[in-house]
Amino acid sequence: KERETIQFPLRTYNSELVSYYNLALSSESLVLGYLALYKILEYFYTSVSENALHERIRELLVAPDFVHTKTKKLRELVKSIRQFDTRLDELASLKLLLSTYFNKLDLRQWIENYEATNGPYFTEAAAVFGTSMRIDVSDDSIVPNIAARIYAIRNALVHNKEGEVSRFIPYTGQEELLQKEVQILLHIAEQLIFK
Repeated sequence: KERETIQFPLRTYNSELVSYYNLALSSESLVLGYLALYKILEYFYTSVSENALHERIRELLVAPDFVHTKTKKLRELVKSIRQFDTRLDELASLKLLLSTYFNKLDLRQWIENYEATNGPYFTEAAAVFGTSMRIDVSDDSIVPNIAARIYAIRNALVHNKEGEVSRFIPYTGQEELLQKEVQILLHIAEQLIFK
């Protein structure tokens, strides 16, 4: 026993996610880095959506008043499934992902720690690619605010429609802003890989 070495449990990471993470860190392009990190979050959209839908179906099926022979109850079940599918867009999936995998207190602490080191940024209202953004760190707002911010930046990087205010224009100084924005996404992507 004195010669035995202690074997700690090992963790295996999803190689696809690690590949996107490595791409984000090794890329000289902030745009490519941001989008690679976003793909890590996007990877989980289907599973969190399916789990939420299945939980909703289970709740309806085990309800005391559910009877499979009553047409009204079956229609309510089908209506609930259809409503879930129509309401679940990419932003809703991002919110669901954050609320599934992250504790609001942990998100709040990360923002507070970041701002303690770098000065106020996320919690102050500012124009980010033409859109006014501010993360309210209260329990009711933190997840929707973070999700909306990440998704709006993703859209500003991906889309470039004429006349649209919220878009990223290279070599205009917006890279400095994107450098700050990528920090919260990097934290979330790392935590998802760990989890």
